[in-house]
Amino acid sequence: MSETTNINLRLDKELKAQAEELFAKLGINMTTAFNMFLRQAVREQGIPFKLTAKNDVSEIPPAILAEMRSYPNYDAYVAAKLKEADEEALRDPTRYTLEDLHRLTEEIIDANR
Repeated sequence: MSETTNINLRLDKELKAQAEELFAKLGINMTTAFNMFLRQAVREQGIPFKLTAKNDVSEIPPAILAEMRSYPNYDAYVAAKLKEADEEALRDPTRYTLEDLHRLTEEIIDANR
């Protein structure tokens, strides 16, 4: 293992607590998360996410945007939409659930081995 060094950061106390809570849910600590960020930045030779002054929602239809804003965050919106799609697939035999797609993908992979 290469030699390590320490770094000191000044963070908003609440932001630090929120980040530690999130990382704990992901099974990592702050040091691991920071190392992941730095490694990705070095790999990409830049900040590993898009920097913008505002959220560009200009291409999202207003009705969908309004519905998205009714959820606490984007992940909750996506999870709800995936659940809705699965429920619809169960009612309509011409549609596939995510489990169906996974199973079919595995069948194709197995057939091509």
